[in-house]
Amino acid sequence: MISVTLSRRYARALLALSRRKGEIDRAHEELKGLAEQMGRDPRVRRFFETPNIARTEKLSFLEERLKPRLCLSVFGLLMVLLRREVDPALIGGAVVSLDHQVIDGTLATELWRIRRQLLATRVHGRG
Repeated sequence: MISVTLSRRYARALLALSRRKGEIDRAHEELKGLAEQMGRDPRVRRFFETPNIARTEKLSFLEERLKPRLCLSVFGLLMVLLRREVDPALIGGAVVSLDHQVIDGTLATELWRIRRQLLATRVHGRG
């Protein structure tokens, strides 16, 4: 889920871009239509929220079905939203970057640390 702060940034960027292109009303109607469609058909929402469905498949869906019907501003926003967020290599957890410091709390990193510790530890067998 996108944070409120990030949502506002995307909304401001879309507003600025659609204002510059003179398509504010069109962008508003298209976003409203997309929201209604996702509300009517939960399969569409699940399609985009399901991490097991490949990003390439989702991009193809946007390109084939939505690009011809949407203004460039709204289509661009959807592409940005689809390309950000999830790294399948993370397995679980999160990576946070704050003030030039990276905090890696991913399961993959924790498993790597445990493996390194186990390899560095000598195990004495019973004899």
